[in-house]
Amino acid sequence: MPHYLLTFVDVLGLSTSVYFEKGLPMSENCDCLFCKIVAGEIPSKIVYEDDICMAFDDVEPEAPVHTLLVPKQHYENLNDNVPAEVLGHMLETLPKVAEIKGVHDSGYRTIMNTGPDSAATVPHLHMHLMGGVLFGRATFENSQRYNN
Repeated sequence: MPHYLLTFVDVLGLSTSVYFEKGLPMSENCDCLFCKIVAGEIPSKIVYEDDICMAFDDVEPEAPVHTLLVPKQHYENLNDNVPAEVLGHMLETLPKVAEIKGVHDSGYRTIMNTGPDSAATVPHLHMHLMGGVLFGRATFENSQRYNN
């Protein structure tokens, strides 16, 4: 399997490097925050779990309901050749998680961030499920807007 070195910078400007093999189970990627959550090394409020993915509540929620859905295989983001079966399973799972969280019928927003301009804070594939509030248009705090 190919080996990868990821370096990311936190809000204080400190860099951290993570060395991993693509496609390994998350528990074997010991420096990844989400790997540690899936491995049970970091406590989290688990909402849903199956053989392919796990959902847990975001520790910095941006809505009354803010849950993250992550695959149990480590992929950096959508550009990381994620198998269609994994993405399809995650998309099939989102309505189940929405039902568990009580927002299935009222509505919810799903978001996936990919790449440096997306403001992703964890270099690991995940889907945000947000709800429990009437959302307006997607707004982008401190973002550059496109004006044509």
